[in-house]
Amino acid sequence: VLTHRDFHSRNLMLYRDRLYIIDHQDARLGPPSYDLASLLGDPYVELEDALVEELIEFFLKEKARVDAGWRSAERWATFRQEFDLMSLQRLLKATGTYAYQAAVLGNPVYAPYIPRALQRAARVLFRLGRFPALRETFEEIIAPALLEWERVATEANRQ
Repeated sequence: VLTHRDFHSRNLMLYRDRLYIIDHQDARLGPPSYDLASLLGDPYVELEDALVEELIEFFLKEKARVDAGWRSAERWATFRQEFDLMSLQRLLKATGTYAYQAAVLGNPVYAPYIPRALQRAARVLFRLGRFPALRETFEEIIAPALLEWERVATEANRQ
């Protein structure tokens, strides 16, 4: 399917009660789960897990309503696996982009979103139950770094 490939809250604009999608120069063919994973895993917005699940189910029901190929439990299960894989990929990509902006380009504006992106990536990674080396990296390196990040941020907010 045609995917936007940067489908998140900051690229959705409401103007005169109409929704506009911007920043579509990277659009190309991709998996049906890609844009939904991008939107629902958007590090700029905090969505409750229950709402994410509700929106995924809504998406699947709408797909099944218009396409008979989406009406089986097997298709839904396959989509959920794809969704989790796309979510993990998108969140890790976003983290890399945010870190590059801060560390290499000296632009710290995206740095505050790194912890949320990594926390979401960890939840997806462990739900998938795959990629043991990456899980080990999260457990041994990233999780302690996130705790330290939170400690430093809390101290900075107190001052």
